[in-house]
Amino acid sequence: MRDGLEHSNEPSHGQRLKEIYLDLSDVMDEFVDDKKRFIYQVVKTRNQMMHLEGDSMVLEGNDLALATTRLRLLLELCLLKEIGIVMRR
Repeated sequence: MRDGLEHSNEPSHGQRLKEIYLDLSDVMDEFVDDKKRFIYQVVKTRNQMMHLEGDSMVLEGNDLALATTRLRLLLELCLLKEIGIVMRR
């Protein structure tokens, strides 16, 4: 319980992912059709893998591979932005 209270004021993984995605949506929207669904599925899959919640993962097989590729793109965009490279359409 103490561990849960320790992190209670921090944003959730879903909130963090949404914030990062929205910050880079100009590029990400080219690769993701439904950002709400993408974020939901990634968060649910992460929770299932980390905490063994639910009966099965939301993303499996090719869908999991595609989500992983999109998350890698998101990470690379974050790094480029951090070092000052401006992204334009």
